[in-house]
Amino acid sequence: MHQIEWVLQHRLTYGINWSCTEKDLELSATDISDFDSADDFHLLRSNHLQLISKQHGYWAQRVKLRNEVLDGLPTRFLFNRVRQRSVRQRLISIRTPAGIWLHEPEQVEHEILSYFKNLLCAPTISSADSSFASLESFLLSLDLPSLSSAESSILSTPFTEFDVFRALIGLKLVIPSIVLDYQQAFIPGHLMSDGCLVAHEVLPYINKTKKGTTFYAVLKLDMSKAFDRVSWHFLMAVLRHMGFPTHWRDLIWECISIVSYSVLINGTPSSTFRPTSGLRQGDPLSPYLFIICMEVLSRQLAMAERMKLFTGIKISRYAPTLSHLFFADDALLCCKATPNSFEVLRDLLKKFEVVSGQMINLDKSYIKFSPNSPADFQTHMKSILKMPTVSYFGDYLGVPVDIPRKRSEPFLPLIDKFTTRIASWSALYLSQSSKLVSISSILLASLNHILSCVPIPHRVCRKIDALIAAFWWRSDWNKNSIHWLRRDILHAPKSYGGLGIKNTFVLGQALLLKKFWHITSQPTSLLVKFWTAKYQKDLPIPKSKSLVSNVSYAWSGICRALNLTKEVVCWKIGSGKLINIWFSRWVNGELPTLNPQCQVPLPPLSSFILPSGNWNPTMLFRYFSTTTAKVIIAMEPPVPEIDDFIYWKFTEDGSYSAKSGNVTSVIIRLNRWITYLDLV
Repeated sequence: MHQIEWVLQHRLTYGINWSCTEKDLELSATDISDFDSADDFHLLRSNHLQLISKQHGYWAQRVKLRNEVLDGLPTRFLFNRVRQRSVRQRLISIRTPAGIWLHEPEQVEHEILSYFKNLLCAPTISSADSSFASLESFLLSLDLPSLSSAESSILSTPFTEFDVFRALIGLKLVIPSIVLDYQQAFIPGHLMSDGCLVAHEVLPYINKTKKGTTFYAVLKLDMSKAFDRVSWHFLMAVLRHMGFPTHWRDLIWECISIVSYSVLINGTPSSTFRPTSGLRQGDPLSPYLFIICMEVLSRQLAMAERMKLFTGIKISRYAPTLSHLFFADDALLCCKATPNSFEVLRDLLKKFEVVSGQMINLDKSYIKFSPNSPADFQTHMKSILKMPTVSYFGDYLGVPVDIPRKRSEPFLPLIDKFTTRIASWSALYLSQSSKLVSISSILLASLNHILSCVPIPHRVCRKIDALIAAFWWRSDWNKNSIHWLRRDILHAPKSYGGLGIKNTFVLGQALLLKKFWHITSQPTSLLVKFWTAKYQKDLPIPKSKSLVSNVSYAWSGICRALNLTKEVVCWKIGSGKLINIWFSRWVNGELPTLNPQCQVPLPPLSSFILPSGNWNPTMLFRYFSTTTAKVIIAMEPPVPEIDDFIYWKFTEDGSYSAKSGNVTSVIIRLNRWITYLDLV
């Protein structure tokens, strides 16, 4: 309440009707004659304070947190800006699907309400309808997975209103057992970046198919208003077939069916209506319920592939076949391009649209064919699905996954984006501390998702770093300024006398190393299966130059990042089968020193371990120097029952973090620069 008291004293929050508040309070104060009237006055005063608090919160959201001043309170200038924006966004007329313009307010409201009612009010289905029987037979034919008795007991555990969070955790625990690996959203262990990298591995394989009679295609599906079109009856039928307890299904039905909507038109709410479909975005239950619905389409595609109705894409001999990738409502389909395959996909998608209420936007969906596909063949194939074709796939989940020969082209829009954003800040006259926060929390943070998937070319990184340095030193974006320090000093950690502004290229390497560490922690994920099958000669530690031909752009970036930090990646010995005895740092994080009189080639490290699990001193002193042999004997005995694993020696628990990786890379680069200056 301290903000409200401050407002009442200074009255600097505009958007609150002060005159009405004053008149009501003055009129009520003149009528105070006894205790009852005094209580009425205090009640009226508290009601006005509550109203002022709500209005203050509303305007604080409207003007955005970045524009708030004076202890979180907006000024008259910002309030006027909000009012001007609301006037500009006022809806005066609307055009119907038939092309008729409506200008009367009543007609505009009726047309808007009709649109949302058609969107959110799907026809209801009763058990006596034929559509209900067809839905049941359709779900039975898919052989959907069912919860085990232990998982059902987790959901059936009684909980109070204070245990809602625990109930959501219970749903989160059972979801992985009923969802295939092809869904990457809202599932523990499945990351958005994994789906981007799997798509990135598939597209180069398609682009390099320039000869032969086997044609490939990748389809990007755009689902129109996916969350709003989910049929409630379809959702409940899927939950029943998956074995969710009756009590749990009843609770889910109560959560999704009690909603009512009202459309805000020119600041005035319309009449309310009750929907019969749709999931509210922002509800913590909605993501899990939506991926359960999308699992039906995933099972459809998997069953059609098992029945050999169409064939997915296999990028290497031992890699799994990929037919689809889902991230919530973003769908990616992969297959060998044949007329029969496209007809099967068309029928599957239409069937899913009918039973689930979804609708695929064909105008925003598109197909990319392999370069060896003839033009007339592509024309015939796209006529089956009624989708346009593209030669460049573009982005998937915000990441460029179709990298052309000129690596910089997909990343050039990032430079324009940085330039536009920095120019928009030039009129704010930010202080140096504000600039530092803006650079770290806004500019560089906007690149994290891309950098964690694919490396940004060095040329683009240098341009981004130059824009950031110019923004730091310039007081006016339209005027040049002197850069008083080297850029390397700005990028150095604060403990080394720098400002801690991250170097874009080094940050990308640190985030790629984080993705590599994901291989060791999630060995069963879909991405790891692809990488293990394609780059098995490079695993577990990639080399600076890959041993596998036709590597992807992302994997080559991981190899380069590991090469720069190879002196700080250490091994913990288990069975000794994965460690290269020559080049791996397995002796307390250092390379071993060999005995000059030893015979080569050296035996594998596992031969130095006795069946009891202890080291073999005789062989150690035969092949290694006396100092190294003594250090190895003093080390913790290996554990033959587990595999060897790597650890990061700059964190207490041995787990890699992007922060420590970025600092380590910067320090290594600084030390090399200092060594170069000493030599000069």
